[in-house]
Amino acid sequence: MEEEQSTREVSEPSKKSNTALIIILVILVVLGVGGYLISKFVINKVAEKGAETLIGAATGGKVDVDTSNNSVTFKDGDNSIEVNGGTWPADMPAPKYSSGKVEASTKLGSGTDQGWSVTISGTSQAQFDTYKSELGSAGWTQSTDSLGEAFLQYSKDKYDLTAVFDSSSNGVSITVTISQ
Repeated sequence: MEEEQSTREVSEPSKKSNTALIIILVILVVLGVGGYLISKFVINKVAEKGAETLIGAATGGKVDVDTSNNSVTFKDGDNSIEVNGGTWPADMPAPKYSSGKVEASTKLGSGTDQGWSVTISGTSQAQFDTYKSELGSAGWTQSTDSLGEAFLQYSKDKYDLTAVFDSSSNGVSITVTISQ
């Protein structure tokens, strides 16, 4: 009986110390992960501001670098350039090319003096031909004779569209401008 009581006395303090150790470890993990996430956010913001300052000083314009959506915007008075990685421009007045991967997109200017450009990879001639049909269905009309199946020129309202398929890279480039 004395042995059981001495074993119990030894076991109870070790349970308390194990619980305290677990609590300390959990707190350290939470602080470590939180610290990592906060430092990553702070480092990204510092890098964005540094890039904005350098590009702005070199160009004399206002620059906004946003790493959260992979974009860079340059503004100089009424002129602007927006470059995005991997996203189709939300305000591009053309049907979205639904296959492949958007590698880069740009938007130049504003108002009546603007244009858009998108580069897409991982597509095919058949998918490019499907896009040609989608343009017709969306009201775009062929504005000039195509230079083969890989080069298209269309117009709709005040917009001109050029689409080029490159069979060597299975890529597509689409540009939309406002007609003058």
